Amino acid sequence: MTEHFKKQSLFCLRHGQLEQQHVLAGHTDFLLSKYGHKQLNDAVITLPDIARIYSSSLSRCSLFAEQLSLQNNIPLTVTDSLKEMNFGDWDGKNFDTLWEKSSASSGVSIGDFWQNPWLNSPPNGETMVQFTARIDCWWHNFLQQPQQGNSLLISHAGVIKHLLARVTKLNINQSELLNVFNVGYAGIVRIDITYDEQQSWPTIVF
Repeated sequence: MTEHFKKQSLFCLRHGQLEQQHVLAGHTDFLLSKYGHKQLNDAVITLPDIARIYSSSLSRCSLFAEQLSLQNNIPLTVTDSLKEMNFGDWDGKNFDTLWEKSSASSGVSIGDFWQNPWLNSPPNGETMVQFTARIDCWWHNFLQQPQQGNSLLISHAGVIKHLLARVTKLNINQSELLNVFNVGYAGIVRIDITYDEQQSWPTIVF
């Protein structure tokens, strides 16, 4: 790497298993199960040295981020920008209940949302435009601040999927986008960003 180039790596880590199972966990502040904590502890063992941590402000991400930051003296930034989508009236509800009753009051069902989230927003929740815009804002700011060393992002499946869509230049308006990537509990995705004198070049590393 010549002096004309800079490079940084971002490791995207999804939170672990939740105490509550089979729920639509958006902004509802669920905690991790004991196994979920173990999943995250096991996951970070595989990482190289981390210079900074970014975390969603929801407890299932931020509590582990704070623990990791304190134990290893790593600077931590906790932000609402990295929270999962706000599913409004559906948020925190059991999936079985949502499939049975979600269209009763709003006329929009959970099935409508999964089929085309751009046309069918959760009642009293975020639209896809709002959700993707706040993640794009965070991503833009991150790319504008190249730093030495590795960064760790602890967030949610929806957030990480959108970042992957941006890096791979997918058309985010496609209704199939939610199904293109599968990021499991405590799953890690690495994004390398190379900077030349004019722009940044993110790549996904397998």
